[in-house]
Amino acid sequence: TLAFQWDTVYVPVRLKVSPTYSTIVSADVARRVVGRYHLHFEPMPDAPKDSTVAETEEEKPADDVTLTVRHDGGELRAVMDPPMYKTEPGYRDYILLPGKGDWFKLGRMHNGEMAEIFDFMQLQFDSAGDRAKGFEVRLTDDTLIGKGTRLP
Repeated sequence: TLAFQWDTVYVPVRLKVSPTYSTIVSADVARRVVGRYHLHFEPMPDAPKDSTVAETEEEKPADDVTLTVRHDGGELRAVMDPPMYKTEPGYRDYILLPGKGDWFKLGRMHNGEMAEIFDFMQLQFDSAGDRAKGFEVRLTDDTLIGKGTRLP
């Protein structure tokens, strides 16, 4: 929603775009990755300081979460518990967007719609056997930032 405001007049404009990513995942692929995972994120480096902006205390994302992946309507949906950010709504529900091989991008769902695609990182599930034992989360420069391990 794009909002314009003049004095006491507020005009919201709702914008919608057609998705460019495929969300459909075959049952064979889904069977390999569906399940519960313990996901541990590595500490991220501090962002460069911006001397033009007053410093504020930012919430750090959770280091350890449970990611539950399910196959729903042909899509891989995931729930992160606890949410990545507790103070900001919309960081609990996700969709896994298939890429090449065992790679997936993570899309953030909010109010039942995809609100954001984390195109700066990807999940790669292991390819050994008929069920993935885990996955790695990597930045586009291949930096490892998280590791998921399947829970019993």
